[in-house]
Amino acid sequence: MNLKSIITSFLVMSAVFICDARSQSHAEFAAELDKQVLGLTQGTFWGTIVVARGEEVMYRQTFGAADYHTQPHGPTTRYEIASVSKQFVSVAIYRLAERGRLQLDDPIGIYFESLPSPYREITIDQLLTHTSGLPSDYVFPYDSTATRDEFVDAMTAHELIAEPGALYNYCNGGYAVLAALIEIVSGSAFEQHLKDEVFDVARLKHTSFIGQHVPEGAHDAHRLARDGSTRIASDWHSGWGYKGMGGIVTTADDLIRWMRALSDESLLSDESKRKMWAPTPASKYVGSGWRLNRFRGQRALTHGGGVQGFGTLLTHLRDSGVTIVILSNNGKHLYAMQELILEQLVPIPPVDAVINAQGQSLSEHEGVILNDQMGSIEVSNSPDGSHLMLRVLNRQNETSVASLHVPRTAAAFILDEIEALGEPVRATLSGSSQELGVYFYAYDKEAPVEINGLKLDVVAGWTRSKNSSPNQTNGIQLWFHHEERMFIPVILRLSHHAAYQVGEQIRGCIADQE
Repeated sequence: MNLKSIITSFLVMSAVFICDARSQSHAEFAAELDKQVLGLTQGTFWGTIVVARGEEVMYRQTFGAADYHTQPHGPTTRYEIASVSKQFVSVAIYRLAERGRLQLDDPIGIYFESLPSPYREITIDQLLTHTSGLPSDYVFPYDSTATRDEFVDAMTAHELIAEPGALYNYCNGGYAVLAALIEIVSGSAFEQHLKDEVFDVARLKHTSFIGQHVPEGAHDAHRLARDGSTRIASDWHSGWGYKGMGGIVTTADDLIRWMRALSDESLLSDESKRKMWAPTPASKYVGSGWRLNRFRGQRALTHGGGVQGFGTLLTHLRDSGVTIVILSNNGKHLYAMQELILEQLVPIPPVDAVINAQGQSLSEHEGVILNDQMGSIEVSNSPDGSHLMLRVLNRQNETSVASLHVPRTAAAFILDEIEALGEPVRATLSGSSQELGVYFYAYDKEAPVEINGLKLDVVAGWTRSKNSSPNQTNGIQLWFHHEERMFIPVILRLSHHAAYQVGEQIRGCIADQE
């Protein structure tokens, strides 16, 4: 079946960034999210979810039993948040720095005089950002009875895996050293200092540490031990085998208050927060006690935590002020549920695509594939500045074989995926590593595909693709989905190197408009 001209337009309704939950009532938003969460988890998630924008709580729901039997979770149920505790340690260090009690570039040998080189040259900032060179196995058993000094001195039994500052390597033990440093500098016990200088300042109502009493008005979720026994969250190991790296017990609402306190200067100055949330030279995805990501085009501060019986995920979208808290006492589905929430909050912006496939034929799978024509891609701003225009050029004659009109809000999605790939290691491209096409795959053979003039309501998005064969490099895909028919979800796939070049052009176009 020869086709003289195939022009296929993919149209979707305009989406407004972070719009769905605003245009809906909170009840509608909650009902839809309840439906999505229950559909995903089939009742296997136990815990609490809260979504808030600033002072406004958009969603609060609990699921399952706090004691694994009959006691339901509630708004004052407390959970051990494991490694999410590290950001509280980071804030405590930065507050000490603001008062001149220490400097972030201080070598820790100033405070731990018994340490020899090269350990004494490690800086406070390098401990905060997991770039100290300490190996991941610099830890004691959680139930260790070691003293503070014994834990710090044990550092010398571990050879550094890299020169301090040169490599990101997640190290729980580094945060126990920071807890020890807080005690030395402040003259107070670590837990007491964080209560006085962090928890109370942020007005956290139900936050404390393992090994301490449950605050009045709250109740602890239970943790399920490996031997099948259970105990409440605050009843666990609180020695130097775990101090600093975890151990905070709190509620979802207190974590919302925590992010509100960080939105102004009640805890830290804007300059300190800028430094704390800045990427390190060793990794652009790591700040001081935080992961730095981009989710659906928004800058995100995030961290997860997991320890025996508990799972925690805290994410703050900096550009919209939305905070997502997911706390669980069975640790299932956290990241998948966050993705459901993001889908509700941040719809993928629409992309209009036009493909000109003159002289092409349908493949055996009833698709149009233009691999042999696909050449370079040019990116430019639309005349009114509202869109980016991506033109795929014919490899032989530089004529346009496809054009994508991408709203500027969608450009961030593309850059997120490209940046996640990192810089390409190869400068050459394989012809099989790029692809351009429309894939119909009409499984209902009684309803033949109509090509000419076909218009579809679709949802578009960019996603990374992984290696699937020796002849195929990592890259990104622009995919389309249609609810009523089955499609192979690819329209444009770019190799790693080509994606990187497209990203450079997109950044240039954005800069031209600013």
